[in-house]
Amino acid sequence: MKKWAQDHSDAKISAGQAGTGAGFQKFIAGDIDFADASRPIKDEEKQKLQDKNIKYKEFKIAQDGVTVAVNKENDFVDELDKQQLKAIYSGKAKTWKDVNSKWPDKKINAVSPKLKSWYL
Repeated sequence: MKKWAQDHSDAKISAGQAGTGAGFQKFIAGDIDFADASRPIKDEEKQKLQDKNIKYKEFKIAQDGVTVAVNKENDFVDELDKQQLKAIYSGKAKTWKDVNSKWPDKKINAVSPKLKSWYL
C-alpha cells in the first residue's frame, strides 16, 4: 500500500471503519479512490457507478472467515453445517431441537455483529 501511495500521490486513502456499504457510498461519491469490501459490488451500486460514468475494476483478493463458538456448557453440539447456521441466524430455529431433532428443546441465544453483513 505504501508503494502504491507513493506512485499515486494524488490518491485519497482512508483507513476508516465505515463498513462495506458506507465504503461503496464514499467510492460512488468520489470521496475515495478505492474501497475494500466483504462482498461483491451490488447491482444497484454498479448502476450508480455507471450513472456517474465512474469506471471501476472489481477483483477478489481474499475471502472472509467466520468463527462460530458454542458455549462450553453446551455438551451436545459437536459441529454445525451451513444450513443449520442459516436456520439459527435467520431466526427460523428458535431452539436447539429446531436445528437437530436429537438435541434438547432449549432456547438458542445467538449473538453476532450485524447479521445483515453475513453471507452464509
